[in-house]
This record gives sequence, C-alpha cells and structure tokens, in this order.
Amino acid sequence: MDHVITIRPGVGTAARIVQSRHLRFSRVTTTSPVLIVVKFGRKELRAPGFQCVLGPGDAVAISQDQVFDIVNMPGPDGQYQADWLVWDPVLISGFVSDNANSTIIDIAQDLKQVPDEFSHSFAVALDAVRQPDNIPHAIAVHRLNEVLVWIDSFGGRFGQRQSSRTSALVRRLILSSPDANWTASAIVSTIAMSEATLRRRLAEEGMALSELIADVRMLCAMQLLQSTHLPISRIALDVGYESASRFAIRFRRRFGFAPSAIRGHQRRGNEHPKTALSEPGI
Repeated sequence: MDHVITIRPGVGTAARIVQSRHLRFSRVTTTSPVLIVVKFGRKELRAPGFQCVLGPGDAVAISQDQVFDIVNMPGPDGQYQADWLVWDPVLISGFVSDNANSTIIDIAQDLKQVPDEFSHSFAVALDAVRQPDNIPHAIAVHRLNEVLVWIDSFGGRFGQRQSSRTSALVRRLILSSPDANWTASAIVSTIAMSEATLRRRLAEEGMALSELIADVRMLCAMQLLQSTHLPISRIALDVGYESASRFAIRFRRRFGFAPSAIRGHQRRGNEHPKTALSEPGI
C-alpha cells in the first residue's frame, strides 16, 4: 500500500500512521470524527474525562473538536502502525441509528478488540476511499456507512454539531490551506467577523491568533510525517514554511523533538503532488 493520505470527495479520508520511535504528542486536536485501528505497537490517549490504551486489533472512535495527549509506541518489530478513517460530513449527518441504546460519543469510545467482521468492514471501507476508479461512489458510501453501523452496535455514534468556539472555526479554516499567508484580515474576511472581535474571542479561549496558526500547521506537519513519505523540506513548504530549518525549530518547540524523529532512520525522498489535508493524524 502506498504511504499516502487519500481523500475521496463525498466519501471520506483514509491514511496509515507509521512511526519508528516511541513518541509523545501533546495537545493534539481533532477536527472531524475519526476511527483509528492499531495494527502494530500500542497507542495511549488521554484527555480530561477519558483515557485508554490500545494494542494490535484495538479500535477507538474519537469525536470532533477534542484535544488529546497521545503516545505511540512501536512493537517488538520496532514499528508502530495504525489505520485511520474520517467520514465526509454528509455521511455523518445522514446516519440514522437503529440502536435504541446508542448514545452520541462525547469525547471518544474505546471499542477495544474488535471482531474480525468489524475489521473486515473497516478494511473494505479504507479500500473504498483509496480506490475511486475501481469502486463506485454508491458502494463506497455503503461501505463507510457499514462502519458507522458497527460503531453504533457498540453503543456509540458521532454527533453532528461542530464546536461553536471561535478557535475551532479558525482552525478549520487554516486547515483548508495551511500553506496560505494567513493574516487576521484574511481570516475575518472569510468568517464575517471584525478583527477586534476575533482577537477578543480567541483571547477569551486562551489562544493568540499567531499561536493558533502555528499549531494547525504543526499538527498538519505531524500528519504528513506520519502518513506520507514526503521529504521534510516539502512538508515544510506544504504547511507554510519556506525555510526547512525554521520549520524544524518550530516543530521541535511544539512537540519537543525533531521532525525526523517520527520516521526514525527512514529517509525516503519520493516526490508527491501537494497533499490535501483533512484531519491531523494521531
């Protein structure tokens, strides 16, 4: 399987996280509902009111607009791997639960060791995203909806309402094009808000605009480092840094380690077209 992030409009986004070192990522924000299934190694997630440890074959369904501290740990073979799946918002809003005992996932739901049938549904859903030329759109939608039914059978479903926090709104905007020259005036012209109101609301949420822009870019870079073979110099450009050295300094300041630490000793230099981003990988 190619080590890429695949977005299929109207269906969803899929990718595989690969790491070669034991690393901790602090304050990782989700912007869409996501399902993660661990293949090798272990994953720890911690948030106020939630924590879990996942091993091979374990799955977790995470709600949107959540913030986690995450540790990814390679297994005995020296590698951590996990696949993740994000649904197009239309599929989430259109899903109807048949489980009277199902409730909306508040933060995340630890699905633990999922049955083989669940794993198969997840695998074919990933294929549906990755193979648009071979799998018709209607079949792809059906496959991703089947995974939602599986999650619902475990007693949870994703909510439709996005956070009303200004920082969440701005985060989504920046995520749509992290390499753009984001300024306060550019942002307020899109979200119909005065610059003074924008800065005041972000301050009330404990965030400065410059910090928020940098945070989204670093989380995007983390995703690209985990889920593609793009060179670090290219990733720097894709998240708005012309200087790879300045990018590396900012990344180390944010996470506490160099960008190259995620890949360990991998030095793949394959060129790829610019990668669109949908959800910071975790």
